[in-house]
Amino acid sequence: MTQQITPAVASADIVQRISQRLAPMAAPGADAPAQVVCQELSLSPREMQVLMLIADGKSTKEVAAILGISYKTADCHRSKLLQKFDVHESVSLIRRAIRAGIIEP
Repeated sequence: MTQQITPAVASADIVQRISQRLAPMAAPGADAPAQVVCQELSLSPREMQVLMLIADGKSTKEVAAILGISYKTADCHRSKLLQKFDVHESVSLIRRAIRAGIIEP
């Protein structure tokens, strides 16, 4: 029997890492390389959350449960990320995000 993943079951570590990663990007006047790349790609805060969770190895279903959104919405965010990074799979997405300095290996 598999355990149902809900927002309440989400790892506090994941939520904390997402918050820490997004905080500098939200700071006015911050010009960190990751923020510049996010602006160039027009990544929304929600897309950053989805990207972080994908990089953490979460499936689209798990991403949806953790963020409290529908599977279809999570899949749409994932598809937009793939399109913005001009890749066709999650592994390439993560590789590009690491090279751009958006996420850490």
